[in-house]
Amino acid sequence: MALRDVELVEEVPPEPGPTGRDDVRPPWRRHPRRTAAVAAVLVVAVAAAVGLELRTRADDAARVSALRAVPGVLGPVDPALPVARRLTADDAAGQVLAMALLHGVRAGGVTVTGGQDGSRGVVVGVDLGTGAEVWRTALPARGHEGDVELAHVWCTASQEDVTASRQGRRHPVEDGLVGCVSTWRPRVDDAAVLDGTTDVPTLFAVDPVDGRARQVAELPAGASTTRVDDGWVVVSAADGPVVVEHRGDDGASRWRTVLEGARSAPPPWSGPVVGRGAVLVTTPDDGAWLLGLSDGSVARRLPDARGTGGLVLPGGDVVVAERGQGEGPGVLHRADGTSDDLDGEVLVPVEVDDGSLGDVLLTSRGSLSVTLRRPDGAVVWRADAPLTQAMVVDGTVVGVTAGEVVRLDGDDGATRWRARRPLVDPYPYLLTDGAVVMLATTGGVDAWTFDGEPAWAGRPDRTSAEPRLRAVAPDPSPPPVGEEAPLDVFWAVTPDGRLLAQVAEQLLVLG
Repeated sequence: MALRDVELVEEVPPEPGPTGRDDVRPPWRRHPRRTAAVAAVLVVAVAAAVGLELRTRADDAARVSALRAVPGVLGPVDPALPVARRLTADDAAGQVLAMALLHGVRAGGVTVTGGQDGSRGVVVGVDLGTGAEVWRTALPARGHEGDVELAHVWCTASQEDVTASRQGRRHPVEDGLVGCVSTWRPRVDDAAVLDGTTDVPTLFAVDPVDGRARQVAELPAGASTTRVDDGWVVVSAADGPVVVEHRGDDGASRWRTVLEGARSAPPPWSGPVVGRGAVLVTTPDDGAWLLGLSDGSVARRLPDARGTGGLVLPGGDVVVAERGQGEGPGVLHRADGTSDDLDGEVLVPVEVDDGSLGDVLLTSRGSLSVTLRRPDGAVVWRADAPLTQAMVVDGTVVGVTAGEVVRLDGDDGATRWRARRPLVDPYPYLLTDGAVVMLATTGGVDAWTFDGEPAWAGRPDRTSAEPRLRAVAPDPSPPPVGEEAPLDVFWAVTPDGRLLAQVAEQLLVLG
């Protein structure tokens, strides 16, 4: 048997503890200094996290407070999406309330809306809190009632300074009379093309307190109108020269201006743009005119400006959109006679603007980029985010692209954050209540914090006996809709700033 060398090792006993026994104390007692250092680090980290959370909450609260009076900002939205009121199509009273919720004007403690009672037009004052009618007024028919039929009645708030870069005035409160229009249409066969050019409107001024309606004017067929603070600006042709007129609520003509050289009036659905004390009238073929709102004097004629929409800028500059807002390139026409095609870019609709960036323009270059410009057209920055709609909030630009929601720094266009959005709807509805950014689509609603974190979401509930929206966990990367399409949801904002969802022929006012 072979022998092997073996190394003998002496076992060293553990050091005795303070009492002479093995030290079995916990590590934090054996190493108090190290433990204290770790504890201090943890305290600082927790304090920093708590401080960050408190600062974030304070920032959110400050933003909500600051945006409360900004046009277009919703009231607080409950993430649970409870239904405060449900309206059905077969409810006659509900139909009037639905019109008030969809198209009403708040004034005099009620919401004023237009409607139809048989063959007569009516205006109705509704209490949105209770849903009750406060008053109802029948409107007189046109003098040639036998040849025409009522098309619709609608009421509108003042549109002064509601222009392409300030479109958020969704739920203003009127101080005085409310403007309403009853539109009559010649009786025609079903094959006729109804483009509004044969519609004959009648203007009314309605007292929201008691519903008294004063007829302001019967207009010629095809006239276009814009409501202003003390009346209407009307553009009409009536087989003669194109005339712009300011009609007061008392029916008197404040001024009347003939547009020399204009052969045809703007289409009825393209009313004059009123802003910054001026009236911009655009025509498809004969150029544009800029008039003073106070006296109708022609400040400028723009023979090369052709389009159906525009924007009045500081200093008398104007932008005319080729085919309406967001549907064609805009051209800047400066007061000094020069023009700028804005690099062929399209004006981006701004749904909410808190004024934190001052007077700016947003334009988009197809599917490539978005540009922030000064009112004179100078480029401030460009960003790789081709926005289709946007909001200006807290010195930043929040917007929607074909596949994302993005937030850009207002100073340099740097990306604060990007988030994938559901691709169910190419035309989403960008909203905010000041606490979150919301995107309402036909598939539901998704919300993100202003730091870009998914906040909450809602989807139509297929399993419920009655249509409703079910709160679901937010998905940080919501995928496109799969094979089973959801119930379509159509969205609106009520005059008092609440979300309104139409699901399966029912209108849901969300609490």
